[in-house]
Amino acid sequence: MLVKICFMGYLIILSIYDVKYKKIPSKLLVLGGLSAAMWMFFRLWEDLDHWKELSADWGFGIMPGVFVLLIAFLGGKIGEGDGYILILTGIITGGGKAIVVFAISLILAAVFSIWLILVHKAGRSYSFPYLPFIAAAYVLWLFIERTGKYI
Repeated sequence: MLVKICFMGYLIILSIYDVKYKKIPSKLLVLGGLSAAMWMFFRLWEDLDHWKELSADWGFGIMPGVFVLLIAFLGGKIGEGDGYILILTGIITGGGKAIVVFAISLILAAVFSIWLILVHKAGRSYSFPYLPFIAAAYVLWLFIERTGKYI
């Protein structure tokens, strides 16, 4: 649970950077990647007998991030940093849970977009940072997991 709480703090710090500067510092992304690699190593070390299941779970978990990176590289309106963060989220949470966090973040971003349009604060070309929605979705997922009330 400590790793999940530290990751939540990491996401919140990155969200503040994303809102303030409209980009994510590469040093913090590298730090997150190294931390996730260490997390994977220790998880494998603890449970070496189930390395295939862990690898499959991580592989499934990083799929939302790979999908977002693909969109970013094809010229979409989403940043590469969001894809990297979703990959890290998939490593920390695991397969199905990463998909839930991704889905919740998309729903939150869609609701925010609709609100912006309804109050005439944004037009068609308006952009906003996506990372705060990933962070909010992760916090919501942690709350749901902690209370035991799964969707």
